[in-house]
Amino acid sequence: MSLLLRKIRRLRWIGENTPHWVSSDDLPAAPLTDLNAVDNTLSVWSVTEDRSNLEDVLAALASNCDNLTHIDYALFSEKAVAESGLSLRRTEGGTPHSRANGWHREIVQVTAKKLVALAKAIYDNRQQVERRDRTEIRRLLLEAASDGWINLSTLKDGMRQELNQ
Repeated sequence: MSLLLRKIRRLRWIGENTPHWVSSDDLPAAPLTDLNAVDNTLSVWSVTEDRSNLEDVLAALASNCDNLTHIDYALFSEKAVAESGLSLRRTEGGTPHSRANGWHREIVQVTAKKLVALAKAIYDNRQQVERRDRTEIRRLLLEAASDGWINLSTLKDGMRQELNQ
């Protein structure tokens, strides 16, 4: 069973400590803002258990950005999706990274209750919230371009300029 990746803002998930007024069976509201479902679906990426495709997935996410920046992300199990009452659907990603687009997935039929259950599962496993810094993201994009997976001319102007510096 593979892992799933969702781009997030790390401080919403692993900020100081959980406020004392949040019970152990709950979570703060801030992390939910990273799980904004569009048309009741949530975009995620499939990552192999050995993480051998993680760098390609991160390069794909970065290839859609306006500028070069760090990427925060959460990794969670497909089991967490199923246990939340949700389902996965394979869809083609829409990034300039031709190889990684095949690893895109959508969590479908998202309801508020199921989304909160998924958020709680991710929140309880916060050690899987990670960051790749800007320097690392630059390296990943340039490697993907060198390997022929990304055509740099398809990137947004700001990103292209920063990669050329």
